[in-house]
Amino acid sequence: MADRHRGPRLWGAVALMALLSVVLFWVVGFLPWVLGGFVLPAVQATGPAAGLAGVRLAVPLVAVRLPELVASALVGGVLAGIVPIAFPRLSRLLGVVVTGSIVLATTSTVLAASRRSLEQHASSEFAADGRVVQGLVLVVVCAAMLGLAVGLAATVRHGLVAVAAGLVAAVLPVWLAAFPVPVPGPAGQALAAVALAVGLVVSVHRTAWSALLWPVGLALAWLGAPLAAGAGYGADRLRPGGEAGAGSLLRGALDAATAKLDPGAQPWWPWALAVVLAVAVLPVARVRRGRRGPGEPQAEVSVPRPRGPGTSVSPARGKHTATRRG
Repeated sequence: MADRHRGPRLWGAVALMALLSVVLFWVVGFLPWVLGGFVLPAVQATGPAAGLAGVRLAVPLVAVRLPELVASALVGGVLAGIVPIAFPRLSRLLGVVVTGSIVLATTSTVLAASRRSLEQHASSEFAADGRVVQGLVLVVVCAAMLGLAVGLAATVRHGLVAVAAGLVAAVLPVWLAAFPVPVPGPAGQALAAVALAVGLVVSVHRTAWSALLWPVGLALAWLGAPLAAGAGYGADRLRPGGEAGAGSLLRGALDAATAKLDPGAQPWWPWALAVVLAVAVLPVARVRRGRRGPGEPQAEVSVPRPRGPGTSVSPARGKHTATRRG
């Protein structure tokens, strides 16, 4: 009877996993763009983005939205990558294959749809230029695959949740600032600190040695400001007459990012706050995990009792039973 329902349950779980992967990568990852109605605001649909006002794009494949594009692809990739955690009864290999395949297919689909809309509706030759669009497509693919790889790695090695949280915290302020009602910078940094703290605590759920990966998560979070600076430089210069070529554009973006690596060039308090919150919450979390819930079975304790000549102990239940001697 169990084998009869095993196949349908397996396929149902795989279908649900695929659906969650699509929703988390596209709808949640690109939530600022989704809430904006999939359209570019009129104030931005000028110059290199002329003719795109009111045009629906699956993802913001426009140079002026480059920082949001990178942040959304990374956040969506990480969230989709951790989907297999919600399906512990499925094999890890199956979860990795299903999630990875669905994210790849979704990325290809939304990029192809956005590219087609640009070619049909952009009145600016620059917005529909094949080299510009191809560069933006490459950025989205690289960011999505990086986020997906980190998320999937966190499902295989629990301690890598700290690394995934660091990657999300790095781009969370940019992601929150892209909403139709932008979240201010300090509030976005505080939320990034909370997200990182949660990831740090969860990463040591199974073993305290996973705390050795905390510096990696903090380093990734610290790299968020340089990444945003480089993407912002590209968004400002990636326009007609902005830069002479891709080489000079990349060098300028790298210089802008390197300048933000200086400890005095970006606030340090969000990541210090994340560590303080994690250290404060960790003992409480570990104590709560150590307690058994009221519905969980209690461990059996065997109490040795003296046995008489007519009794024996049942090994299955530890009960004393009388043996009749013939």
